[in-house]
Parts: sequence; structure tokens; C-alpha cells
Amino acid sequence: MLAFALAFDATTALQKALPNYTAAAQKQVEDSETARQKLSGLYDDSDKDLARCEDGVNELRSCGAAPPLAGIAKWLNTPGGSPPSTSPRCAGEWF
Repeated sequence: MLAFALAFDATTALQKALPNYTAAAQKQVEDSETARQKLSGLYDDSDKDLARCEDGVNELRSCGAAPPLAGIAKWLNTPGGSPPSTSPRCAGEWF
């Protein structure tokens, strides 16, 4: 049945007919006290600005610089497992 629904793009019709049909479940999971406690433990000295940023606002806020990525031993899908370059050799590499 799933294959049939996917073959005839029924999922797109469902999304258009019922936008945000998962919003209630998502809100229940994300706005739970358990989730807030687990997420609050992720902050450390490197992201103090982010820790002070308000939750649940309807506009974009400046929450400081993103914390550094730590503990990455190997990059996936890059030559030799090295970090990707931020400056392309030609403009076509960015597109």
C-alpha cells in the first residue's frame, strides 16, 4: 500500500490537504520538561550566548556565534576524510 501511495504521489496530496499534521505530536515531544532538561545539559562555556537565547519566539534572534564543532574524528563523503574546503577552486564547486 505504501508503494502505491508513493508511486501516485499521495503523500504530497496529504501534505497539501493537512499541513502541519504532525505539529501536535512534535509540540508534545519538543515542549516537554524532559526534552528541556536534556537540551539544557548541552550548553557549556563555549556557547553562553546561545544558552541565553529565548525559546519560542516568532522572529529571528541573534544568539551569538555558533559553538565550535568538537569531537569530529572523520568527515564523511569528503576526499580522504578531511574537512571540506570553504573556498572553491572554481565557482562551479559551490553549485
